[in-house]
Amino acid sequence: MGLPKENEEMKRFLNIKKNGACTTVYLYGDIGYEVSSGQIASELRACADAEGRIEVRINSNGGDVFSGIAIYNTLNISRWR
Repeated sequence: MGLPKENEEMKRFLNIKKNGACTTVYLYGDIGYEVSSGQIASELRACADAEGRIEVRINSNGGDVFSGIAIYNTLNISRWR
């Protein structure tokens, strides 16, 4: 029994790994199409209790500017620095 297909796709384009005092967000694919701002916001809320810093690693061809701004705003209002 594996992950539903939608979750498998998301894990290919969005991954969050916690390693001690650092949480790393890996974004791959086109922003707004393969990775949505809503997915990232919900994943970050799930990590809200994590202490320390957050690193964001993006490997993308681009995408929807409004989704990119929403992702930026989500990271900007978080307590991580």
